[in-house]
Amino acid sequence: MPTSRLKLLAIDDCQDNLTTLDAVVREALPGCLLLTALDGPSGIEVARAEDPDVILLDLVMPGMDGFDVCRRLKADERLSMIPVIFLTALQTDRESRVKALEVGAGAFLSKPIDELELVAQVRAMAKVKAANRMQRMVKEELSSLVCQRTRELEHELAERKRDEVEMQNLRTAVEQSANTIVITSPQGIIEYVNPAFEKVSGFTAAEALGQNPRVLKSGEQDATFYLNLWTTITSGRIWRGEFHNRHKDGSLYWEAATISPVFDDKGDIVRFIAVKEVITDRKILEANLHEALIRAEAAASAKADFLSVMSHELRTPLNGVLGFTEILADSPLSEAQKTYVNTIRDSGNHLLAVVDDILDFTSIEKGHLKIHAAPFALDGLVKSFDLAIQKSATDKAIEFRCEVAPGVPDQIVGDERRIRQVLFNLLENAVKFTSRGSVLLRVSTLLAGGRSILNFSVEDTGIGISPDTLARLFHPFTQGDSTIRRQFGGSGLGLAISKRLAEAMDGSISVVSTPGKGSLFTFWLPLESSFKGGSASLPICLDQPSGATPLPSAGDLVLVVEDDPTSSKLMGATLIVLGYQVEFAENGHEALQAFRKGKFSAILMDMQMPVMDGLVATQKIREVEALLGGHVPIIALTANVMPGDPDRCLASGMDGYLSKPFKKSELAAMLAQANHGNAASK
Repeated sequence: MPTSRLKLLAIDDCQDNLTTLDAVVREALPGCLLLTALDGPSGIEVARAEDPDVILLDLVMPGMDGFDVCRRLKADERLSMIPVIFLTALQTDRESRVKALEVGAGAFLSKPIDELELVAQVRAMAKVKAANRMQRMVKEELSSLVCQRTRELEHELAERKRDEVEMQNLRTAVEQSANTIVITSPQGIIEYVNPAFEKVSGFTAAEALGQNPRVLKSGEQDATFYLNLWTTITSGRIWRGEFHNRHKDGSLYWEAATISPVFDDKGDIVRFIAVKEVITDRKILEANLHEALIRAEAAASAKADFLSVMSHELRTPLNGVLGFTEILADSPLSEAQKTYVNTIRDSGNHLLAVVDDILDFTSIEKGHLKIHAAPFALDGLVKSFDLAIQKSATDKAIEFRCEVAPGVPDQIVGDERRIRQVLFNLLENAVKFTSRGSVLLRVSTLLAGGRSILNFSVEDTGIGISPDTLARLFHPFTQGDSTIRRQFGGSGLGLAISKRLAEAMDGSISVVSTPGKGSLFTFWLPLESSFKGGSASLPICLDQPSGATPLPSAGDLVLVVEDDPTSSKLMGATLIVLGYQVEFAENGHEALQAFRKGKFSAILMDMQMPVMDGLVATQKIREVEALLGGHVPIIALTANVMPGDPDRCLASGMDGYLSKPFKKSELAAMLAQANHGNAASK
């Protein structure tokens, strides 16, 4: 179907979503008309008035949610043939997907929406609508023709049985029809069946005549179903539905049917005509698709569980490797030994980055990505990049600069962690693929489409990107070619994750590049500043840390609850270096016993342990404190990093969360913050 003829209806209670969808449709489907509605009732009215080819329906809406809207659409004879595609960013679980199929949706897409998948689904559904419309027209036309001609013939026979030629022509058309046609009396007794009926049901015409159509009943549909059918047709209305019938040999088959009443000149019902089409193959396909969906979701769940286990099993030894490497790096070493230690650290960090990329990408695929917007200092973020990237650039003898344009706010609202992740990936790639020249980070603001935009650009003088590679640059596991992979390494997930993170924050990433000259990546976000007045300085190029972690009080005792011996040794050694005293427990039960006996300034709690896990132990410690008073800060220090793990820790009563592998500075800051908060509350 040509895109110029497409008419879409988008129903979403968020105007921003409708605006974004309109932009996608304009670009991907030129000439397509997009109708919009901000709630379910309005959307149904628009559908009745405009008869769109496809309805794009949000799931979570106030008043009437997407499921209710879809049910009402499918219950309406005029609207039931319009395909519905669910678009949602919230309810992407298996139950919602299955429920969407049950209420009649044709597809279920998770936000952020993949443009290619959306276009493919729209085009496929538009074709289904056109085919269904044509099929329905053919059925209704045939049914109407049969009814009309039957009335005429009965009238002609009653008058003088005239025009027998037409009657014969009509009979020939009916008998040659591939659809099953059954004519019954007003009481439902079969008076006529065509040859297609014999072929489909296994009953001969002689066997069927004089019988009630209930001879085909399989018992799979209850009495209410047939009562609704009979009530509809005896009231003079057309009934449409699906029969699950039984063949004469006992096998089951499905038919889509239209049953129409035939009236005489007085308006009394004199016949019922059923036109039916075998749809067994379609029903089998639907069942297979449903089972495939269930299997796919089960496989996705198994993959997530596997990744969770593998992440835990990789992070635990990496915690020991990177942690003891950090301690070793602070001890007196020869230059060669320092090189070895740095190599171990860099290799461990590279492996950790690959693990993190895989987990991030899996979370995005499953729709579990959450954006947490909060005010933060933009200048501090930029300064941190100047410190983090400068060393890598210096090691390669290339220049690295950060520039912030006048007017950029000091404070903005956004997900600092995710913004940092995107920028760090872009900057790290720029340094990696640049052997001479410079890498420049610019931060500026601009107006686009009536709103303020925060614009980050990363420009390098590196190897550049070929036009062929640009077209697939943001696809998962994509790099320039195998030579680049061998020379520079990497999983090929970084840019794919960055683009999806940008889109989840209502932004985007674009790139222009010239092979041999360099690349310019642009990452923009809607600007929401948290304070009026004040702007970041120009340029920001600092090389000193912005503050120090407070030292512990003399004699502060920390309880380490950890079942892995290596991790336990590492945490003990790190705490001693930081000036703390340490006691150890191997599981939650031992931790609870130690808590009752000792006086600790903080507890570092693993999540996954034998006998009693960290979550249960924390809950029991908080129960004791509720009776006796006091509050000891409990910090989760764990290799469990799947979505929801930090929330589970905080919900159990913990005060903080730190993932393995951890850095000494991170642990020091977390303990200082916890103890400061505890002291302030006393």
